[in-house]
Amino acid sequence: QLNQYATEQNVICICGNKTDMEDKREVDGAVARAYANEIGAIYLETSAKTANNVGDLFVQTVQNLPSLTDEDSESDSPIIARQEESGCGC
Repeated sequence: QLNQYATEQNVICICGNKTDMEDKREVDGAVARAYANEIGAIYLETSAKTANNVGDLFVQTVQNLPSLTDEDSESDSPIIARQEESGCGC
């Protein structure tokens, strides 16, 4: 469904959480990684409890965001357009 509704500019991340509970793993890491590769997603295994790879997940996500080019106009942004329509300067 993501590929059906998402634009090419979206970054998809698959996060295998709870690496601190390896004995209760339900999805094999190799299977999850293969799926992520198949759909062009970032894959990381994390633990919110120990903070393992949590920061790396955000860093990799940001690094994969598309950059704005000179061809991109701020007026094309739906947020900017809404601000201009409402008169909100925030």
